[in-house]
Amino acid sequence: MYQTSIHTFTIGGIQVSIEKVTNIDELFDCLLAKGDHHADVIDERIPYWAELWPSALALSDYITTLDLNWNGLEVHEIGAGLGLPSIVTGKLGGRVTISDYLPEAIAFAKSNWNRNIATPPNFKILDWRNPYNIAPADVLLAADVAYEQRMFKYLPNAFRNLCKKGGLILLSEPNRAYAQSFLTNISSEGLQLQRRIQISQTLFGQEYLINILELRNL
Repeated sequence: MYQTSIHTFTIGGIQVSIEKVTNIDELFDCLLAKGDHHADVIDERIPYWAELWPSALALSDYITTLDLNWNGLEVHEIGAGLGLPSIVTGKLGGRVTISDYLPEAIAFAKSNWNRNIATPPNFKILDWRNPYNIAPADVLLAADVAYEQRMFKYLPNAFRNLCKKGGLILLSEPNRAYAQSFLTNISSEGLQLQRRIQISQTLFGQEYLINILELRNL
């Protein structure tokens, strides 16, 4: 069912190999073929996870620039998709939990992790609308999670519950116009904005402008 390609990146001196899906349009067609009344269609379980997004690459690069001792830190990536930022933090010594809403994403993230790191992380199926059954982490990674407006109301609560008090949340977003109010107002949601920058990121020959936010869980 899946047609894939493998790509190797050097990120802050760390080499990472990632397998991504190339026939994403076929996956989307398979979703629509289930019919309007199928649970997957009603809940809009679109296979975003199958693509490697520039926000994930930008966040991964940013992670390598931080003055943090990652050894032993509990790190959780939500909406992990193919798992690139998780793998980078794992290579830096973090104790990683990888979560996504769909089991297909977890399967690919697991395969990509095993491609790069021998010691396994934790894998969890997670719905951001119900983020209560996973212990909070020291660092929460969120690469391009603000892609649907219907989820904006759930994300701050997920951030607060999945990150320890005083913990660090790293959020990346590809400068979508409709997400700017969400990014601007997030500091009013019990989260302290410590830094917001924009990074130019090139992926597969195309350049993107990525927002990176550092937040603290108050």
